Amino acid sequence: MNHFWRNLASFTKRERRGAFIFTTLLIVILFAGKFVPGFIEQSPWYVIEDSAKVKSWIDNLKQQQKLNLSKFNPNKVAIEDLYNMGIPSSVASGWIKYLDAGGRFYNKSDLRKLYGMPDTLYAKLEPWLRIPQKRARYYNYQEAQSGLEKKTKPLKNFNPNTYSEDMLIDAGVKAGIAKNIISYRNAGGNFYVKTDLMKLYAVDDAYFNQLKPYINIDAEASQIIKVDSVELNSTTIDELLQLNIKKNVARRIINYRELLGGFYSHKQLDEVYHIDPYTITKLNESSWIDTLLIKTIDINKVDEYNLAQHPYITRKVAEQIRKYRDFASEIESLDELFNLGIMEPQSREKLKYYLLF
Repeated sequence: MNHFWRNLASFTKRERRGAFIFTTLLIVILFAGKFVPGFIEQSPWYVIEDSAKVKSWIDNLKQQQKLNLSKFNPNKVAIEDLYNMGIPSSVASGWIKYLDAGGRFYNKSDLRKLYGMPDTLYAKLEPWLRIPQKRARYYNYQEAQSGLEKKTKPLKNFNPNTYSEDMLIDAGVKAGIAKNIISYRNAGGNFYVKTDLMKLYAVDDAYFNQLKPYINIDAEASQIIKVDSVELNSTTIDELLQLNIKKNVARRIINYRELLGGFYSHKQLDEVYHIDPYTITKLNESSWIDTLLIKTIDINKVDEYNLAQHPYITRKVAEQIRKYRDFASEIESLDELFNLGIMEPQSREKLKYYLLF
């Protein structure tokens, strides 16, 4: 403090007078601005041309606008509509953005998900919301079935081997079952006895008992030549079809038989691509095998390519057999072939039926 007064005393008379006048004017301005209205004009901090918008924004913050509501669909509004209702701009903006992005309000409570939607505002809007409910699109199987049953005609006598799909439906057979009957026949199947219909998909015991009195195939039974047993190495697709084997399965059995050269055991049926258990059981019961009909391969004359076509011989093994044969001139026995160690020992039992030395 003493240092301050020593510095002040070092000022000249003129400097002290100037400091006094400046301090006096500063005090006068501060007091006048505080106590004299309009002495200092305060300019707004915002741009003059935006003053109306800013004033509206400030008013909206200072006091809650009164809502002007009527019944409306929240999915069918524009931002102007929301403003006219008195919805705050922040909520209205989020509302429209949600709709523009593909959003939809399915229930009134969905509005609660809007960003910035206060519970108090939702409570006021909720009584005025109207959201049309679309009829649910679903398939009720039981209703559909009951509808079909009502439309199904009374049962009449029918022949599942000769009637067309329309004729079967006209005889009172359910449309789905009639379609399955035709598909079964197109695949080469025939109905030899009434119970054969139970093989069809969707024909249960209860429905079969309804159909049974009206199934008429006895008159046709004597005209159908039914194959009871076939020889697997000479049978045809047509004969397999008469055993109620599906056409595509019968074709695969014949094709695999040709690749092998013939079957020596029923166990080989398991090797047929996509064969079903029913077919295997049926052929075990209704077929026999003549191994004398197996086509053999002369191991010393066959070329490498044809040897590799056999299901039990790989391309690599066929190549090694050819190289050994070129070296030794001739392979004399199955023992000599397997002593080379180029094939698995378990394949010996299979190949002995197909290789000729």
